[in-house]
Amino acid sequence: MRTLLMLALSASSALLVMPLLAFAQTSSSPAEETQKFRAYLDEDWKRWMQEYPEAATSAGFPGQNRRWSDDSREGIDARIRHLHESLTKLKSISRDALPAGEQLNYDLYRERLETTEEGLQYGDDPCRFTAWCRSTCGCR
Repeated sequence: MRTLLMLALSASSALLVMPLLAFAQTSSSPAEETQKFRAYLDEDWKRWMQEYPEAATSAGFPGQNRRWSDDSREGIDARIRHLHESLTKLKSISRDALPAGEQLNYDLYRERLETTEEGLQYGDDPCRFTAWCRSTCGCR
């Protein structure tokens, strides 16, 4: 009888623990999500530096000092597409899985991208550097 009781308790506790284990395996750790977020920021920074070589030169980003921003309709459309893609990619990162300091970075960067996206309706350039960019490379 005691053995049956122990088996029953073991089985019921396994039923309670299994969903938790499955959830733990599917959610990413704060370190993994932080690494994903940091990789995203690095990749996005490099892309914006390529889109705005004048800003890259001013910031000391290498390899862009012999280029100018492409202000053709195609160049502006490419930057607008990148802005939308960048915001979509940022939203795919789980903010709640990040440590508090990285959550603040996430919030600030997301606000910057959303504000820049909102400015498109007023004819603003998709430059996410806004005031700095206006004074440095003359974006609208």
